Formats: sequence, C-alpha cells, structure tokens
Amino acid sequence: MNYIKKLNNFLNKRMYIIVFVGIAMGLLFSAELLAGKPAVPYIFAYITFTLALGTGWKDLKGVIKYPFPLLLTLICLHLISPLFAYLLGNIFYGKTSLLTTGLILTTAIPVGVSSIIWVGLARGHVPLALTTVAVDSLASPLSVPLVIMAFLGKSVVFDASGMVKSLFLMIFLPTVFGVLIHDLGGEKVAKMDRSALALLSKMGLSFVVGVNVAASREYLYTAGSRVILLFFVLIILVSSNYLLGFFAAKLAKFPREVAMSMLFQAGIRNISAGVVVALNYFPPAAALPCIIGLLIQQPSASIILHFMEKNNPQMIE
Repeated sequence: MNYIKKLNNFLNKRMYIIVFVGIAMGLLFSAELLAGKPAVPYIFAYITFTLALGTGWKDLKGVIKYPFPLLLTLICLHLISPLFAYLLGNIFYGKTSLLTTGLILTTAIPVGVSSIIWVGLARGHVPLALTTVAVDSLASPLSVPLVIMAFLGKSVVFDASGMVKSLFLMIFLPTVFGVLIHDLGGEKVAKMDRSALALLSKMGLSFVVGVNVAASREYLYTAGSRVILLFFVLIILVSSNYLLGFFAAKLAKFPREVAMSMLFQAGIRNISAGVVVALNYFPPAAALPCIIGLLIQQPSASIILHFMEKNNPQMIE
C-alpha cells in the first residue's frame, strides 16, 4: 500500500506521464481501445466520484463569505477565456473549423479538481478553491452547452440535450454522491487513504485519452503541420488563462491567497471531461485541442509555481 501511495503522489505532479501513455496506447492499439468506447462515460463518472470524496458541503459556505472572487473566477473561466479562444480560433483556423470548436470546448468545461492541489502548494485560499470547483462542476450540465452555443451559434451542430444528460451523469451526480459520502462518513472518510482509488482513476484517465487518440488517429496522421501549430496556439491560450486569473485578482485588489487561487483555477480545467464530450458529441478533430491541452496544462502549473517560488517570490506577496 505504501508503494501505491508513493506512486500516486509521484504521478500527481506528473500527469503528463498518464497522458503520454494514453496517447501511445491510442496510436498502437486503436482497434482494441475503440471497442471500449461505450465504457468511457462510466469511467469518467468514477474519476469524478473519487475526486469529489475529498470535498464536503461545508466548503460551499465560501460562496457566502467570498462571493466576488468566486463570481470573478467564473467570469474569467466561461466568458473572457472562451472569447479569447474564439478569437485565436478565428485567426488561425476560421470560425467553422472543428479546431476552433475544440479550442472553445477547452474553455467551456469546468475548473479542474486538480487546481485545488496547486492552490494548496502555492499557499492560496483553499476553501475558495473548493467552493469554486463544487459550484462550477454542479453548473456544468448547463454552462458547457451554453458557452458553446453562445460563441459558435449555428456554425457547429451538436446534440445539446445529449450533452446535458452526459455531463449530468459524468459530473453532476458523481459530485453529489461523492460529497454526500464525504459528509456522511465523517472523519473516517475524510482521513481515508484514497491513493488506490486515485491511482485507478489515473489509469482510467489514460484509457479515456487513449480512446480519443484512437478515434482521432487518422486525422492526426493527415493533419501534419496543423497539429504542430495547434500545440503553440494552446500554449498561448493556456498561458493566457493563468495570467487572466492572476491579473483579474490583482485589479480587484484581492489578497495574495485569493490571487493564487484565481491564478491556478483560471488556468486548470477539467480538460479530461472535454475529451469525453468531444469524443461523444463532435467529430474527432474537435477533440485534438483537449488532448494536446492535457499535455500542456499540468506542466505549465508546475513551471508557474516554480517561477513564483524560486525566481520571483515578490510576485506572490
């Protein structure tokens, strides 16, 4: 069990390993992975449930105590960031491109639960981070399709009602059940070692990525330079999201710990949810920004944290 805990802790800061393994599996075993596509929503529901076990309803009290930082974070997440993604997509690919759709999808999905880890490492406001994750996850069945329709309108056709149902089953219900079990279980659940559950979740995430890569394999082989360009476009987008959260907090004159919370939560999305949504409701090309975004998001958080703590500590004062 100690080995499992060490391995899980090692992978927590190196999520790109999980993504790389998934990509390799998708390229090498595409037929086998595509056969498991129907299981993807259930695997993701399990991932959401295990993450929600660490959150209680009491964390939602932060909404009352810190309403403005929460609202400003949500505005950054689902209004300003999608607008910038829309502009980038139009500049590099055009409004009707599926890659533009994928860029907007990466900004429509809710904030990532892993952002709480980075907020804690940066000595940020963890209760605010927990509240933001809970509220944004519970709102996702409505917020995700609304953001997509607001920025893409009729230029992209997708099953909005099906997406709502999928997000409800993959994120909303597992979050509610996880939080309920956390509260009903009391100290026993709160102090439970969830390393084995978390490690299994990472294996599930690798499988989800692999299925998406398998579905997108032919496009990857023929896209060529467009994939390379997309990598750099996503570096711009992800970096801008981090900066957006940080400077929005500074302009609002929030204290340092709130600024740290907004920085990481504006930059880290539940991008694996975007991968699942893209797989089920859009052509394979729309999933590419989410897949590549998985490679960029966590390493970027690590670089930013290192920069703040080692090279320019006055940034977080």
